[in-house]
Amino acid sequence: IPRKRGGRGVAAMNTEAVCSALSVDQTSEILMITKSGQAMRCPVINIRETNRGSKGVKLVDLRAKDILIGVSEVVELDEDKEDDPEIVEEVEGNDVILEEKPSDQ
Repeated sequence: IPRKRGGRGVAAMNTEAVCSALSVDQTSEILMITKSGQAMRCPVINIRETNRGSKGVKLVDLRAKDILIGVSEVVELDEDKEDDPEIVEEVEGNDVILEEKPSDQ
């Protein structure tokens, strides 16, 4: 149905396939993995925002014939902190503060 106001829509992408779409916040990090085994970790805060007419942001330079096979949010588990010998807990009142243990180097 023509709307007669000159609108032509917005070109979202010129790609054949979308590898992944994630909902993340500014404190998150994402991990991108290529078919050749290259992995890149990127803080979301470093990804610039674009307007609705843009066609995206390039996050990784792929080698010839390489493709992006996966994108995931990096999630830090609480149990990882408990098992890490480099982290020391300090208790102040009711708060627990986690600090990195000074290295003996």
